[in-house]
Amino acid sequence: MEMASSRSSKKHQTRTQKMQRKKRMEELLKSAYSSYKNHLSDSPLYNNSNALSLFLESGRGDKLSSNLKEYIQKLLKINMEGPYGAEWPEEEKVKRREMSSPEALYIFVYKGPSTPSKAEAPIIGFVHYRFTIEEEIPVLYVYELQLEEAYQGMAVGKFLMQLVELIACKLGVIGEDKSYEILCKTFDHEAKAVLEEE
Repeated sequence: MEMASSRSSKKHQTRTQKMQRKKRMEELLKSAYSSYKNHLSDSPLYNNSNALSLFLESGRGDKLSSNLKEYIQKLLKINMEGPYGAEWPEEEKVKRREMSSPEALYIFVYKGPSTPSKAEAPIIGFVHYRFTIEEEIPVLYVYELQLEEAYQGMAVGKFLMQLVELIACKLGVIGEDKSYEILCKTFDHEAKAVLEEE
């Protein structure tokens, strides 16, 4: 009788712990989304041998201006139509829906120093990232990292990925970037153990 009671108690504890963990994860994601404008605070400066100055700005899919939406669509088409080939028209529709979602968070990259009027600074690319829960672990996915051709190969993409990693670390989530396969980088020993079991 005691063994059955003990098993029942352990099951209840495990269920309670899972529910508490799930609640913590949901709160973490909610906080990450509500603080998206602060994701760039304390961000490092971009430095390279080409003396290129960058100005960064946060954005959210459901709050994008029509100009930014148009820019994203145009750059995606320029960079991705070739690799997708005949599948591009269908993929373009999917990306259009994804980009306007409230879960779509952005870092837009402008050429030039931080100025009060970014209207004068040309946009040169963006990162689209999102937070979610995978295997009961909070993660950050990079959906897109797109740059104008003239700024590719200048370590801007590397800088942006490092910046997204810093955001993931600061918020206590795991960074995941997706190419044709999902690549994962963990910043937490417990999360690493769970993912390696998979």
